[in-house]
Amino acid sequence: MATLNTTDDLLRLVREDSEFRAAMRRELLTAELLEVPNRLTMLEQGIAALLEHAKATNRRLDSLDSIEEEIKEMKRSIDGLGASFRDEVKAQSSYRGAHAQTAAYKDNRDIAWLFASKHGLRRVKTHRVSSSRLEDWLTDNAELVEALNLRERAWRTFPQPDIIAEVRDLKAARDAAPAYYIAVEASYTVEKEDIVKATDHAKIVHAVTGLSAYAVVAGVNMDDEMDKETQGRLYSDVERFVDANDPEATYWYRLDSADLRPPEPR
Repeated sequence: MATLNTTDDLLRLVREDSEFRAAMRRELLTAELLEVPNRLTMLEQGIAALLEHAKATNRRLDSLDSIEEEIKEMKRSIDGLGASFRDEVKAQSSYRGAHAQTAAYKDNRDIAWLFASKHGLRRVKTHRVSSSRLEDWLTDNAELVEALNLRERAWRTFPQPDIIAEVRDLKAARDAAPAYYIAVEASYTVEKEDIVKATDHAKIVHAVTGLSAYAVVAGVNMDDEMDKETQGRLYSDVERFVDANDPEATYWYRLDSADLRPPEPR
């Protein structure tokens, strides 16, 4: 080994002799410091593992975001189908309601004939009362109608009924006095509102003309959620209906559902 006389001799030996340099390191550095390189290596490996885990987590989150977006898209599609279905139901309901009114109008003579025997008539003819004439009735008889204490809505629905018709003997002149009237409201499914409208209109006609006015609802079926009290006002037997002589009662004229079925989709 070279003679060490100065500091420079020591530094030169440290630089040139690896064994001496290692021995000096062991003497001068603590065990903890000697472990620093290994710990740094382990730390780097740990950081790398965390970064990889973070990448994997991000990939899963991206996948979840994609799934969430797909779910949202499916929900939008389902909502769209639901809206289409509701529109279709409304369209069919409107179709059936309109055709129920048409069917009732076509059958208005048959409806009127049901009450003919009560007035000594065998054959009858009908004439629909126009909206303008109904408005005149309200205008000219406002105090009389007010005295009936009907709901406010009756003043709006009366000039726009489904059917209010005069009924005469078939052989009577067109300008002859009517024998009686029918007040008809038509719906595919008979609801409480149909019954109330029909009775409101019949009460007004009777008050204004002094003649019998029969309240009739024309429909295929009855609302299954209708309350018992309202159901009790609905008659399917014409004799019982007439004998009841109840201004709150209506006669149910049943329409054939086959005539009101919407066309099949093409």
